[in-house]
Amino acid sequence: MEIKQSIIFSGKNNYLITGRKFFNIGIFLLPSAPVLSAISLFISVVIGSINRKDNFFKDKWNYPLFATSLLMITGNLLRSFQLINNSVKIDNLNLWMDLFNWLPMFYIFWACKCYLIRPKDRKTTIRIVLLSSVPVLISGILQYYYEIYGPFSIGNGIIIWYQRDISDQKSLTGLFNNANYAANWLSMIWTLSLTYTIQSFKSNLKPNWQKLILFIFNFLIGLNIILTNSRNGLLSMILFITIILAKTVNLKIFLIILFLFIPFILFFIYSPFFDIDSVPRLIKGKLQFSSIKDLEKLPRFKIFQISLNQIFKNPIFGLGASSFPIIFALLGDRFKTNNIQHTHNLITEVAFNYGIFTSLLLFSTICYLIRKNWIKENKSNEDIGWICAASSILIFNFFDFTYYDARISLIFWILLSGLRASIAK
Repeated sequence: MEIKQSIIFSGKNNYLITGRKFFNIGIFLLPSAPVLSAISLFISVVIGSINRKDNFFKDKWNYPLFATSLLMITGNLLRSFQLINNSVKIDNLNLWMDLFNWLPMFYIFWACKCYLIRPKDRKTTIRIVLLSSVPVLISGILQYYYEIYGPFSIGNGIIIWYQRDISDQKSLTGLFNNANYAANWLSMIWTLSLTYTIQSFKSNLKPNWQKLILFIFNFLIGLNIILTNSRNGLLSMILFITIILAKTVNLKIFLIILFLFIPFILFFIYSPFFDIDSVPRLIKGKLQFSSIKDLEKLPRFKIFQISLNQIFKNPIFGLGASSFPIIFALLGDRFKTNNIQHTHNLITEVAFNYGIFTSLLLFSTICYLIRKNWIKENKSNEDIGWICAASSILIFNFFDFTYYDARISLIFWILLSGLRASIAK
């Protein structure tokens, strides 16, 4: 495995050692201090680009991202010079600012590969991600059970923990701005933590007290996901625990985990010592419809309807970033005052802003990368967790839209970079 690093870096690996330190610091700070994390990750990306043998412009996995970037930039240029007839007036600044959600991530996808090329590098990153999430779990517990509300700010807003007042509707957000953002992060670490724990039990190298801590950590993640009242979070947790257990353990271990985990969750939900009796009712209400006609009463249904109609009217270059809230305010009927900002789906969001071909090119590449890793032979448990973590963010964004939170988008492209590194020859 050491040979792989010599393929990436020429000469001595001093750059790699320094860059990895900044990379690890950036990962550790990501959920709790995203601004500081971004600075550290930026330094690691710059260092990771020096003395590389795998040229950025010769990596075939970058080719579809180059094409995607070109289409996005071309569409923006045509709109800026009014060579495309826009149905609504768009602020050119917002138009170009949206590219920062994509183009830097495409470069991170390549640059961070050098820090994830070896299995032990990815295992170290998993540990750091799990440790970085301890503040997420603590802030959620303090918010939900002890009504400690924020926001809490340090350094004139450099670090902000939102800790929203949830007294009206008990939906845990923790240090995130929104319950769905919290649920997406928790769903992602759920897959990493579960596979890491399974591997620890299988290898039997850790003492029993460390295994107990891992079990409690998994339980707290599951509990926090439930407390967000996010149906996407709940369904993601159920989906990936099923996939992971099916891929990593035999039937006997599966049943043991099932009989240990479910009673704990039920105890915390229904126990009179914990004021969360409303959680099952809230989740049930979100997952239940009295009839198909009820779908038309949901704002989400109207969002998808308008999105698809407008996408097929402007299939080549889309309607431009930041145009959706304006269009929805015009066409949203009784929902137009709901202040809807996006399409609530990552694929339709890109198609709406930049065109169908751009969206298909980008997400077919991502899905193909995930598939290549799934069919790879001799996957470790950590590999399975890594694949599931990237998949959980992608699937979550099929039904909601958390990508615009920098923490989610950064960890998503870092996970994709790890998948790229995992199949590097």
